[in-house]
Amino acid sequence: MTPSVIDTPASAVPPALAEDMRRVIELFADAPGGMIVTSGPEHRIAMLNAAYAAWIEHREVIGLTVTEAFPNLEELGFQTLLDKVYATGRSEQIRGSRTLIQRPGGLPPREAYVNFVLQPIRDASGAVCGIFSQGHDVTKEKQAEQELRASQAQLRAALATTQTILDNSHDVICTFDGEGRFLQVSRQSERMWGYRPEEVVGKSYLDLVHPDDWKITAEHALGLGRGPSSTFMNRYLHKDGSVVPVMW
Repeated sequence: MTPSVIDTPASAVPPALAEDMRRVIELFADAPGGMIVTSGPEHRIAMLNAAYAAWIEHREVIGLTVTEAFPNLEELGFQTLLDKVYATGRSEQIRGSRTLIQRPGGLPPREAYVNFVLQPIRDASGAVCGIFSQGHDVTKEKQAEQELRASQAQLRAALATTQTILDNSHDVICTFDGEGRFLQVSRQSERMWGYRPEEVVGKSYLDLVHPDDWKITAEHALGLGRGPSSTFMNRYLHKDGSVVPVMW
């Protein structure tokens, strides 16, 4: 969709200015972010670029007020912010807000998350005469963030369940990350090594091993990557300095 522009007699525009205007209009039309220009205190839509038109699935909105064209944006306080920008002449932002995008042909609205920057447009006298709004659809980023949070919550729940199992065991049970650092340690570890579990978590699996057994322990750890292990014995240094043999 080509943005609409106010017609100006060609003879009234200096050639250099006309060329600048043409470049600005081309940049506006082709910008990857959604852009829209409203005029007057009623915020009537005067221009929008192709990205914005695609975002609203090419509904015809030129000439409508923002409230008429995008009633679902009211829940973001969009109209209120437009009024504020028009009244104060100061820019405003909306970040990561959820809204519903109306669709043509009677299709149900589409959920979206958007960032908006609203900037005043001034006439030759310096008075605000319209507003330039630039929007970015951040739905994919927001969904990825939500999925990450859900995964983290599931992981925390799983770790909490595992920790309950560990703490009720009479044996020393440990879990490690891919770098060989303790993730979880059962409470029985304090009895064996003298360190509380929270003192052990984050350390390398070799930090507590007797130096003379580092090599054999490392070789055994590497073998775990190929499958389950048979019985294995090595020695650890207790917090008080004594040597503790352990069979795994």
